[in-house]
Amino acid sequence: MEIKRAILFNGDTDGICSVRVFLGLSPNLHGTRFFTGAKREHRLLQQVPISVREVYAFDLSSESNRSEIESKVLAGIKITWFDHHHGLEIVSPKFKSIGSDQVQMNTSLAVFRSLKNKRDLPWTILGLLGDRMEEAAKKLLQEFSLALNLPELMPLAHAMNYNAYGISHQGLQWLPQDLLLTCLTYDSPLDLLPHPKVRSLIVNRSQDLEKAFRTIQEPYKGIYWLDDSDLGMRIHGELAYELLDRDQSPVLVGFKYSDDRIRLSIRVPQSFKKNVGAFCSQFETGGGRIKAGGITSLPLSDWEKLQASYLLWISGT
Repeated sequence: MEIKRAILFNGDTDGICSVRVFLGLSPNLHGTRFFTGAKREHRLLQQVPISVREVYAFDLSSESNRSEIESKVLAGIKITWFDHHHGLEIVSPKFKSIGSDQVQMNTSLAVFRSLKNKRDLPWTILGLLGDRMEEAAKKLLQEFSLALNLPELMPLAHAMNYNAYGISHQGLQWLPQDLLLTCLTYDSPLDLLPHPKVRSLIVNRSQDLEKAFRTIQEPYKGIYWLDDSDLGMRIHGELAYELLDRDQSPVLVGFKYSDDRIRLSIRVPQSFKKNVGAFCSQFETGGGRIKAGGITSLPLSDWEKLQASYLLWISGT
């Protein structure tokens, strides 16, 4: 089948929900191919063949795809990029960027604001909850006079995020493309809650969090370390959010995923004035947004230096 349209998306809650909002219920996918990845597999555009006519990208860093964007635009491919990371400024009639890196914006909301289809509002809310943007979700519900039980949706939002963490999407508990295709068959995310795979993700996330809280170390205040690399890979992002909810102060969670490399997640409260994504971007594989970010691969030999930089950064000196 000829690929006419490529859809690229982050495999987490916001990435999946933004595509669900964009496509709607039971869409025609003839000529469409999906490209996705685990939480930090952002360089997906390089997988798209040059023969594709148009590309839509969701919740992926355009900066990480800069060279591929430039080459494909020059080849005449139309690219529309929905995102809430710091975006590229490319002047071309073939490239359009929608969204912003403002605190109260994520990709699902950017897509919803662009299309304004009230029927897909519950999926937008789910995407916001996945990014822990509960206040933005409440304001959106008020704006459209819609009642939705947010506590009922939160386990699904958190479980979908939990599912996205891994070395690659092939090792995840539910492949993001299959999860997206399932979401496309449900009118409301509430209808997805009884799904056996959803229930399994919720249980597995809870068990991993319990184990992490039992074994986590805190070498410095707000800096946490997991010795179990497999557990760390699955739970570090969600653990960082749980620690943030508990302490309401900046949190860094790290773990070693190979003999000489570590991975980090950083989360800060809404009251924290500095940009997490900007801090993480100082490091080669770092990035993120204003209140959340991480470093995908840091040499173990730089761990002490990173901790010192982080402590200085959060102290404001």
